[in-house]
Amino acid sequence: MIPVEPEGKKEARRTRSGHVFKHPDTRKRMDEIAEFIRAQYQGDLLRGPLQVLIVAIKTRPKSKPKAVYVDVKPDADNIWKLVADAATQSGVLWGDDCQIVDGRSIKLYAPPGVPGWIELYVRRHPAAANARQAVPVSGQALWEAMCAA
Repeated sequence: MIPVEPEGKKEARRTRSGHVFKHPDTRKRMDEIAEFIRAQYQGDLLRGPLQVLIVAIKTRPKSKPKAVYVDVKPDADNIWKLVADAATQSGVLWGDDCQIVDGRSIKLYAPPGVPGWIELYVRRHPAAANARQAVPVSGQALWEAMCAA
């Protein structure tokens, strides 16, 4: 568990000369997430194809007392980018987030009165660990496997 309110990664700004600046809030949030990852994960650097689940649990607003899923901003892909880049920045989980071949993110509301947090689940991709050669898989089969999980 990462006790940080889920936010989306904000776009970097580019000056006329081409210099790129990360948004200060994004930089701060990535540092916080990376620090929690470093403190919680003591294993070896994960290599090869990875499967990742990010569960973003947002603080529940009073206007949504019964809602379960967060259907407002930030977008799930922006939360994904922030957490995956922070995990890469931590330097303890994986070498590069390009190793993620199967990823999913879910946005939920926290129970009333409980602040938001992020849950990050990572494992070596089970099919890739056993495969010696590429096997074509249909999009329908992937969708059914994802829905069954």
